[in-house]
Amino acid sequence: MKWFFRILVVLIVLAGIGAVGISYFFGSLRVQREAVAYIGALETCAPFEQQAWAPILRGSMKRTVVGTDGGSCIVTIEAFGSGQMRCALDGDAMELMIRYVQDGADTVTFLGGQTVSLRYSSENPDPVTELFNGPNCVLEQ
Repeated sequence: MKWFFRILVVLIVLAGIGAVGISYFFGSLRVQREAVAYIGALETCAPFEQQAWAPILRGSMKRTVVGTDGGSCIVTIEAFGSGQMRCALDGDAMELMIRYVQDGADTVTFLGGQTVSLRYSSENPDPVTELFNGPNCVLEQ
């Protein structure tokens, strides 16, 4: 009977190690790690490039902090398809982007699922939607 409990304990430990490994490479540990690095670059507007994991798409997206230009921090986000979003962020827009990145990272579950529901309202868009659709951001082909 002891052998049964030993095997059971080994299987439980292996399952725990496997779950942490999945989270580190595809789940919340990876997304939080990438968000911290990107937010750090945003706050200083230091040149930075990252292939960030996008769990909802089960793939990665490229996001870059280009640097400062005319008092604004220039960032690009690779659009899924053909092109990229290029934004010139001032102080308020920078805070929105930082909150957007952190909020997105906070929605990722331990094993890589997404706990977010998508919603859109053209009558009352959220501030990030207004930022992406406003004059600060352009979609480049």
